Parts: sequence; C-alpha cells; structure tokens
Amino acid sequence: MKRIFTLLAVIACLCSCEKEKPQEHWLFHTWGGTYETTVINSDTGEIRSIGAFIDLRFSDDRTQCMLTRGYSDETLGVTQNTYYVDLNKDHLHIALKVAPGDSEIEYVGDIEQGYLILSWHEGKEEKSAQLIAHKVV
Repeated sequence: MKRIFTLLAVIACLCSCEKEKPQEHWLFHTWGGTYETTVINSDTGEIRSIGAFIDLRFSDDRTQCMLTRGYSDETLGVTQNTYYVDLNKDHLHIALKVAPGDSEIEYVGDIEQGYLILSWHEGKEEKSAQLIAHKVV
C-alpha cells in the first residue's frame, strides 16, 4: 500500500512539474504574399505593371513587425521597415504604425478565412495583398 501511495505521489509531482506549452497566438509570426503594382521608369517615364512581394515578421510578443517589400525585377530593390503593431483580437485586425501611439496608420490587416488581407496606400492608389502564414522553422 505504501508503494502505491509513493507511486501516486511521484506521478502527481511529475504531472504538476511538467512545463506548460506556450499558447499559440492568434496572429502567426510570419506572413507573406505577392501583389501587382506599377512602376515608372525615371528615364523614359514609361509606366509598367510588375509583380511585387511583401513579407511580415512579427516579434514574439507581437508589438513590432518587420515589413519587407520588393519587386520580382531584382534591379528595383527591396525595402525593409519596422512598425509598431496595434492588435484587435476580437475582430482579428492589425494596424501597423511608425511609432507607438501614432494616430497615422501605414498598413491595416484583417484575418479572413485563414489569410491576412493587408492594405496600404502608394501615392493616391490603395493597394492590398492576400498573405498566407509561413511556418517558422
């Protein structure tokens, strides 16, 4: 009988000492996708459509986001900026801002059917991209 109580005490201790798994955040860590945009040749003034990509990498606490944008034409370059993140868990909505507490929003996003629909302005044009979550390895 003593052995049974000892065994039960050991099992209870092991179960209570087991490390809890961190809960998954509703906003995945990394997202990416492509969209169409237009570029203007500074020499000729020619306007052409081109494919572009956008990637988001959120900090572990989801307070900051590194946003990378570039073009399928490698000669046009890539930009990378860090933004502060406002989250709305109830509506699965994000807002990316240049500074914490800033009233001006650079990018907005909504989770819809497993995609992050990100929207922003380029000049007078409103752009959007449908991003998918990427598994972090």
